[in-house]
Amino acid sequence: MMRTAILLSTYCPNATYLSEQLDSIGRQTVSCALVRRDDSETRLGAMKSFETLLRETDGYDYYAFADQDDVWKPQKMERLIGAMEEAERSYGKQTPLVVHCDLEVVDSGLKRIAASFWQYSGLNPDMLDHHLPYMAISNCVTGCAMLLNAAARKVSLPFGNQAYMHDQWIAVSTLRAGGHVIPVREALVLYRQHGKNTLGAVEYKGMSLQGWREKRKLFWKAYLAGKGICWNTLPAFVYWKIRHILARL
Repeated sequence: MMRTAILLSTYCPNATYLSEQLDSIGRQTVSCALVRRDDSETRLGAMKSFETLLRETDGYDYYAFADQDDVWKPQKMERLIGAMEEAERSYGKQTPLVVHCDLEVVDSGLKRIAASFWQYSGLNPDMLDHHLPYMAISNCVTGCAMLLNAAARKVSLPFGNQAYMHDQWIAVSTLRAGGHVIPVREALVLYRQHGKNTLGAVEYKGMSLQGWREKRKLFWKAYLAGKGICWNTLPAFVYWKIRHILARL
């Protein structure tokens, strides 16, 4: 069995939510090491806290990230590890690889909002996972739903100054290094929405102007995420952004 580390970052957690998350990790059908870091004093922020965990937790074959407020289905890690082992048989252990699953969107009481986060947010892994510029524009890899191998960890560290979140940075770094990002078409995480999520699930409303200020903010974050990797100028980014919009139609 490959050695797998689950990296949990917390910040002033809700005690009930954290307890439910820890219980769900304890109910996983495969054995994994749990490494926890509390960011309440250092206040690095979620991305930097996860980067610290990933950098300081060495010697494992696979790495997963855990948020403090979700609930994992018992077979989550078994499914992801199985998908990773299959990918390594196809591409080799030295190839950077990320596997990631869908999520079930739920409210604070774990009542279902949407059966598929990908559908709810208008994300298409078939398009995004194989296309570096599209991944930089519209990340579909969610940190708490991903598993990376040691080769992906190597090419992702250290995080660049333009990194927006750890999950997108790792996915982009993996594709940039010639690796692969592979979807697992099963919702294995109860993705809790409670109003204080670092990012959270946002329903896709197509080309509507609703929430245009948030869309403008995401536009600039996407530009910075791919700058120096996928494009060097704003016009080049706009070109890929238009291609991405047309591809979603």
